[in-house]
Amino acid sequence: MQIMRLVGVVLLVLGSLFLLFFFGTQGKDEMEIGPRMLAAGLPCAILGLVLLVVSFAARGKVPEIAYTPADVLAVAEQQRFLLASLLGYLVSTFAFPLLIVTIPLVVMFVYNLSHAMKLQRPVLYAIASGVPLLGILVLVSLSQRATQVVRNAGFEVGLMGADLELVRKSAQQQEGQ
Repeated sequence: MQIMRLVGVVLLVLGSLFLLFFFGTQGKDEMEIGPRMLAAGLPCAILGLVLLVVSFAARGKVPEIAYTPADVLAVAEQQRFLLASLLGYLVSTFAFPLLIVTIPLVVMFVYNLSHAMKLQRPVLYAIASGVPLLGILVLVSLSQRATQVVRNAGFEVGLMGADLELVRKSAQQQEGQ
């Protein structure tokens, strides 16, 4: 994580310098260099900011939490919603107006899953998931963590998550004992 933060800071500073140079060349004879500085500086600064946000969000990672069967059921259910929203997110990138509907749903599902997984900063994950490109990274990261939680509980996890009926039956049997 330290390396990711360092790279994020370097990219953010480098991108900011490019952007400062771009705005400093406006109105001068160096107009040919200006657009190149903007084209290099803006993605560089955005990537640096994304790396910083992801590295600080990853700090909320909680080592080895003991999940009850009810917790595993909640994680499996929320992971199913998250995976469906990931598909919706990918489809909506091609149909831009759908993002108006998709992003609030994604933010809600990310918050619910990170809360079910007992992560320290579920609000930070939810906010980060609302940013269009960063959101996909957050969705994939949370899905991998949720898959690990459900697998550690002894369930098979497929493309769209675990079989919820098996997880429910197991949770009910554990409660009955």
